[in-house]
Amino acid sequence: MGPRVLIGHSLGSVVAYEYVRQHRDAELPLLLTLGSPLGLRVIRGSLGALEASPDSAAEGRQRAPARWVNIYDPGDPVACAGGLGSWWPHVADEQVDNGGDAHAVTRYLCTRAVGRAVVSALHDGE
Repeated sequence: MGPRVLIGHSLGSVVAYEYVRQHRDAELPLLLTLGSPLGLRVIRGSLGALEASPDSAAEGRQRAPARWVNIYDPGDPVACAGGLGSWWPHVADEQVDNGGDAHAVTRYLCTRAVGRAVVSALHDGE
């Protein structure tokens, strides 16, 4: 069994996205991106599309991830493009306030939004 939740912060969210894109038939309940630069045109333009493969759709398998939550602080310079739902319609964007350290991974991980998303994914998988 693969990961139940894949979390990527900052550039790690680009790596996580690419993993999901290359393993789209894998069972992944949640992709969680934090402080992601994926909304930046220069990043989006260099990535492949994250869509279901024709084979997986025909076989009734769900594309990975089942749910994608993107959490960002509007003051985070890396996530300056804001939410990702404009480019990936299935993304659930959530804003948080990380205070004076807007890009810190520890600030992101301590938010209720992250806790809710992770708990939901883990409970759905039981």
